Amino acid sequence: MKIYIKMFLVIFACLVLTNQTNAKTQLTKDELVEKHKEVLGKIENYLNSVTNARGRFKQFSSDGTNIEGDFYLKRPGKMRLDYDLPAMFHIYASDDILTYYDARLEQVNHMDLNITPASFLLKENLDFKNANFNITNIKDYERQLSITMTSKDDNIGGNVTMTFTTDPVALRKWTIVDAQNITTEIFLEALNYNIQFEDEFFMFKEAKK
Repeated sequence: MKIYIKMFLVIFACLVLTNQTNAKTQLTKDELVEKHKEVLGKIENYLNSVTNARGRFKQFSSDGTNIEGDFYLKRPGKMRLDYDLPAMFHIYASDDILTYYDARLEQVNHMDLNITPASFLLKENLDFKNANFNITNIKDYERQLSITMTSKDDNIGGNVTMTFTTDPVALRKWTIVDAQNITTEIFLEALNYNIQFEDEFFMFKEAKK
C-alpha cells in the first residue's frame, strides 16, 4: 500500500521535489513561451482538439517499479487510470477532485485536482502563457519538445516534465524526479481518439456494504 500511495503522490502531486535550478540564469515563463511560441501553439492546438482518448500506459521508476495499465481521457476535466494486476488500484479525475482507490484494501484518498499537474492537461482551453503552473524550462530537440512545470504555490513545490513529439504533434510521456532522486516515467501508447465516454465512467463510486 505504501508503495502505491507514493507512486500516486509522485505522479499527480510531486510534493517533495526540490528545485535546484539557478533562478538568476533561468529564462522567465514569458520569455520561454515567446522563444518557443510557434511549436507551443501547435501543441496547444493539438491538446485543445482532443476531447476523448483511450490508450495504454507504461510506468517505469528508477527504483525498479514497473507497471502498466489503461488510460482514459475526456476533456475538459475528466481522466481515469486503471492499473493492471497485481496492482488493484485506480485513479479518477472528475469535478475538480482526484480520487485514488486501492481495491485490494478498499481504501480511498481524495485531493484537489487543481493542485496537480493533471489539471493542466484537463483544462477546456489550454494556454501555456496563462497556465496555473510555472514553466521553468523548455527543450526543443530531435522533433521532440519537453516542457517542465512547477506549481505556483510555494507550499506545494513539485516538478513535472511533459514530452511531445512535434511531427506529428502528440503527447508521448511525462516524467517526475522526486527528492530521493527517483525518476518516474509514464509513456502513453496506442491512443485512440475516435471513442466516446459517459461522464459516469470517470466518477468514483464507493461500493455499497
